[in-house]
Amino acid sequence: MNIGVAAHITAAAPGGPRYDAGLSEEERKSAQNGIWLCQTCAKLIDNDPERYPSELLREWKRGAEERAFASVSGATSTLGEGGHSYYSATFLAGELDRLAAEMSETVDQDLERMISAWREGRTGEALGWLSELKARWRAVTPRLKARLLRFEASIGLNATRDTESAKELADEARALAPLENDVRLRAVIAYVESGPGAAIELLSKERDVDSLNLKAGLILETNRAERAEECRSVLDFEGTGLEPNAETFRLRALSYLVSKDLDRAQLEIQKATELGGRWESVRGAAAMIDYLSSLSPAALPDSGAVSWPEPVDWHLLRRDDESLARLRGAARVFEELTASAEDTEEKRMLQAWHLACLANDPEKRGQAHEFCRAILEADPTHYRAVMWAIARGIDVDLGPTEAALKDLVAEGSAEYAHVLALTCRYFASGRADKAVELLDETKPVFEEIRADTLWTFWRAQALTLSGNARAAVALLDDCEPGTRDALREARTVALRALAEEEDDWEPLIRHLESSYEETGDAKFLAGYCELKVQQQDWPYVADRAEELIEKIGTDEAVRLAAIAAYQADRFRFCLKLLDKHRDFFAQRKLPDDLRRVQTFCQSAVGVLPEAIAEAEALVDESPTSPNMLALARLYFSEGDLKSLVVISRRLNEAPYLSSEHRLELSRLVQLEDHRLAASLWRNAVSGSLPDSLVEAAVSLGFQLDLEDELGLLMARMGELASRGEGGIELRNAADIFPFFEERRRQMAELEELYRGGKAPIHIIAEQANRPLSEFYRSVPSRNEGSPAPLVQAPLFIRHGGRASASGFSDALTGRRLNLDVTAVLLAAHLGVLPMVEDAFGSLRIPADLIPALLLMAEKTAHHQPSTIEAYRRIVELAEEGSLRIVDLELGQEHDARLVEELGEYWVAAFEQAREEDGFLLDFLPLSKIDLSGPPSALPEGAEERLVNCRSVLEVLHQHGELSEMAYSRALEKLGEEGRKEPSPATPREGSVLYCDGSTAELLAGAGLLRAACGLFRVCVERRELDEARAALREQEYVRG
Repeated sequence: MNIGVAAHITAAAPGGPRYDAGLSEEERKSAQNGIWLCQTCAKLIDNDPERYPSELLREWKRGAEERAFASVSGATSTLGEGGHSYYSATFLAGELDRLAAEMSETVDQDLERMISAWREGRTGEALGWLSELKARWRAVTPRLKARLLRFEASIGLNATRDTESAKELADEARALAPLENDVRLRAVIAYVESGPGAAIELLSKERDVDSLNLKAGLILETNRAERAEECRSVLDFEGTGLEPNAETFRLRALSYLVSKDLDRAQLEIQKATELGGRWESVRGAAAMIDYLSSLSPAALPDSGAVSWPEPVDWHLLRRDDESLARLRGAARVFEELTASAEDTEEKRMLQAWHLACLANDPEKRGQAHEFCRAILEADPTHYRAVMWAIARGIDVDLGPTEAALKDLVAEGSAEYAHVLALTCRYFASGRADKAVELLDETKPVFEEIRADTLWTFWRAQALTLSGNARAAVALLDDCEPGTRDALREARTVALRALAEEEDDWEPLIRHLESSYEETGDAKFLAGYCELKVQQQDWPYVADRAEELIEKIGTDEAVRLAAIAAYQADRFRFCLKLLDKHRDFFAQRKLPDDLRRVQTFCQSAVGVLPEAIAEAEALVDESPTSPNMLALARLYFSEGDLKSLVVISRRLNEAPYLSSEHRLELSRLVQLEDHRLAASLWRNAVSGSLPDSLVEAAVSLGFQLDLEDELGLLMARMGELASRGEGGIELRNAADIFPFFEERRRQMAELEELYRGGKAPIHIIAEQANRPLSEFYRSVPSRNEGSPAPLVQAPLFIRHGGRASASGFSDALTGRRLNLDVTAVLLAAHLGVLPMVEDAFGSLRIPADLIPALLLMAEKTAHHQPSTIEAYRRIVELAEEGSLRIVDLELGQEHDARLVEELGEYWVAAFEQAREEDGFLLDFLPLSKIDLSGPPSALPEGAEERLVNCRSVLEVLHQHGELSEMAYSRALEKLGEEGRKEPSPATPREGSVLYCDGSTAELLAGAGLLRAACGLFRVCVERRELDEARAALREQEYVRG
């Protein structure tokens, strides 16, 4: 039996433990200087006098004597005068010890339950229990009292960071149970007072699980990114016999979060949840990891765990199913934690987490707005909510917030975060100059917490937004080299502003590229890719598509990469990207815009049926105008004009279809449904037609034979031309000839290139602005009509370097034949296309052949259908003999200067009209061929022979050939000629009327030619009839 030993409180001799020279020898030997301890404890206190000072030992002694007295006082006071008082007192003392032990066992169990309650956030319940327990305090064993006191100290430290109260409780606990290990509590006190370094030093020799957990957590507090691996090393219990608990796994999860290994972080936090799923710290960490898992890796904070989430750009948010589920789960947890939070600052942080979850959820934006408004109405200085409100454009009145933040600054009680919130408010309201003043005024706030770099970061942005980007760059250049990385994004903002001001983007591009190379931060990769998109440098972005998706890891990165690949004509690569990275999208379903891109790529690589099937399915699911417009373009590519008409009718009824798209559809359907094309055109021009589309609308109006409706547009085009706007220029007639001369020179060069075999026909046609069908159909047809091979332009149909072949080789029959557009056009013109198909089976053609043929047909079609109708009337009248066709020849004696100025046909026609006592119909007053002015001299009596269209109209009207309605209509149809005064000369009934230039077409277009042929003997030169017939044949070919 260990009955204990007597030990000295202060040593009996100099050099001993706790020796006190101020005591006399009798005092050192007295019982007051003695304490009865077990042998182990006696040895322990003498080996560690610093930990066990004399004051502590005397406190122990007093406590032991009080307990001993308490255990016998009640018994002896109730004894009679008999002789059993000693045994009775001993019995009662033992009974009280037994009852105290039983009570302590119950309290011990309750303590574990209250610790769990505290960890679960029920701090009030734990404190209430401690308060109730104080009423039974004397019945609790000293060891348990010590535990309770340390528990109370821990709660207080966590809630108020009051280290003085915590130290008093810790000292009291040590006096009650000197042998109990209180290093963890002392370490936490040291952490609050002096930081993690001092606390880690206290824990250096501890080897229990809880102490190692605390040490690992403190390591993460110091330079987290570099010490995450060290933290995990401390928590590696393999071979130690220690069992990790929930806190161990929670800290491991946070360490992996610091390392940006979210998969391992998720695995570790799941283990923590299994052991301590109701602990507030575990739930909070799990929710935080879930939230951060919904962000791009590029958006993860370098420090791992953060006290509150700062706003993140939309393109750095994940929207796949797993990420959205985690985000919404985190929102529920933060909402629950917010409801149970008792500390005001803790509640604010949890509100910020909850708001971030809602604001990042595409389906919860309404809730986010309501929640943010509620937060700021209750707490206008909630700077975290202010940041999110500004970043997400939440509709909330920030006036009260601005006033409250200004008051904090004026009172000198604003923290740096309040200053930054007010700075953002100034940014958002366009008052960056006020932000500069504010930051200059509050610089000491940042200096006090050694946040000079943060202050520089924000001041540089304020200078940039206030229009002084050059000063911002200078400020950043003056910073210490060690701060450059932290200030890279501020430099990006300043350089972008300078690039926009000076139109010099190279410094910004170099900065973004070097920043990515030096830091590996994917935000810089995304930055310069977005800049290249802005500059439409699609190949640059397409080259980095896979890297962009890997580093950013969001659906927006996939969208940017896919669109760049599509725009760079890398259609197969685009399809590969979209198929490979579907997991980045909710339900693995591409959004509408990327599904449209997918169909365009499918069409481009030759799988048009699959493209149309996908586009039709998209329209069935989501019948929006962009989706239907994409389907319409695919129908056009397939040449399915009937389906194109059907979908175009639906689009014509769409209320928000732009004028540009209506004009596009009108142009596409004009060959199939003229009435629908006209309706689309009318709807386009009746709305707010942009200036840039006026010229196109006028041109299309003429193509659709809607000249009667072009009045307002023509007037508007004239106004734009006078101002040099809308892509329209106002030029003098004399300016046209230099243009024609330059055009003739270019065409001569192109012909020389073609004849020399130095350029393919495709390039020649493009440069000449002529459709290939003109070379392979129109020109050969004209040549066939009037063969003159020595002077007519040739058409090369085979490579001159190839050997001649007689007939087809039998080895070729039955094999797949590939035809380009020129081969198809030539085979069709020669009439051998069906035979080629019979010989080779299905022919492989380019994916864009059908739309190319349709566009050729549109380009070949006459730009004014009214002119075609005029040609048709001319041919009809000529064939029925009402219109005389003449072959004019210039006489031997003629005025050479007149021929040079007006042309030989004019001179020949005038001479013939004068010889027959007739008239020459022309545009008056006359102008030289080169439009440089009137002719220098006219033949004698010319004024008596020259008439204009207005004069012919008046004569027809006077002779009753026209009704009033027909007269008015013809006057309008004559256009500028109808607004001129009748010529001095008037053609006589039955006289000869020669038509020069396009005057016959003008009369036919105004509906006057037949009437004129009845009243006069109207003559046109044969070449005019030939041109009319050629135009009609071309039109029939196009329509056919």
